[in-house]
Amino acid sequence: MYRTIDTAIWDDPKVRTLPPKGKLLFVYLITNRHSHVAGIYYLPVTLITHETGLSERETNTLLHTLSTGGLTVYDRSSEVIWVKKMLDRQGKGKKNDKSAATQLQTLHNCPLIKDFLQFYDHRRIPYTIPHPLEIPSCLQEQEQKQEQKQEQEEEPPNPLKTRRTDLEVPDGLRCACFQTAWSGWLQYRREIRKPLRPIAQIAALKRLAKMGPERAAAAISHSIEQGYQGIYEDSNVKRGNSLDEPPRGKYDPARAIKPL
Repeated sequence: MYRTIDTAIWDDPKVRTLPPKGKLLFVYLITNRHSHVAGIYYLPVTLITHETGLSERETNTLLHTLSTGGLTVYDRSSEVIWVKKMLDRQGKGKKNDKSAATQLQTLHNCPLIKDFLQFYDHRRIPYTIPHPLEIPSCLQEQEQKQEQKQEQEEEPPNPLKTRRTDLEVPDGLRCACFQTAWSGWLQYRREIRKPLRPIAQIAALKRLAKMGPERAAAAISHSIEQGYQGIYEDSNVKRGNSLDEPPRGKYDPARAIKPL
C-alpha cells in the first residue's frame, strides 16, 4: 500500500508553521497503514500514541493545532480523522471517487461525512447519506467547543450558575397545551440523543408559531408518537398550509422542522 505526498506541502504556510512534532503527526496521518485515499478513516488516539511515540496529551494538543490550522478535523465521538485535501492529492478519477464512497459506508454515519461531501462537492462522489444528519457538523461543534473553552478561561466557573439550553416560547405560543407539548419534544429529542441546540429551537418555534398553539401541539404529539426526528402534522387531518406527514419509509427533510 502506498500513499502520495505532494512535495508542495512543505511550501504550505500552514504546514511550515507547525512544530516539529506537529509535522510528524501530519505526515503520519497521511502515510500510516490505517489511512485511506479518501483521507477520512477510523483512528483512535491510543493507536496514534502507540505508533508515533507521542504522549496522549501531545497527541490531543497537536490534533487541536492541526484542526485550527484547517489541515485536519477529528471527531472524538466516533474517533474518525479527516485529512482535508488528501483525496485530491491522492489522485482524481472515478476509481478514487468510488473508493471514497465505499469508505464512507464504513463510518456509520459519522457527522464528518456531511462536511466531507460538501468539501468535495466538485468531485461528485457517488454516496448518498441514508438519512439527514440532524446533529451539527463537526466543524461547527469544534468551533462551539473552542468558544466555550475560551469563555471558561476568561471567566472562572461559578457553581451557582446554571446553564440554560431551552428557550422561552414566543408570546403567540404561550398556552398550557403548547408549552407541555414543546417540553415533551425537547425531552424526546434528548432521549434519542439528538438534542436541539438553541439555533434549531429558534427556527422550529418560528415556524410553529405560524401554525398556532393547538395545531403545533398536535403536530408535536403526532411526531413523538410516530417516532419522527422532525415535526410533522397528521396527514389524515386536512388543514391549509400543513406540514404533511412523510410517506412511510421515506424521510423528506424539506418538510420537517429540524435543526439547522
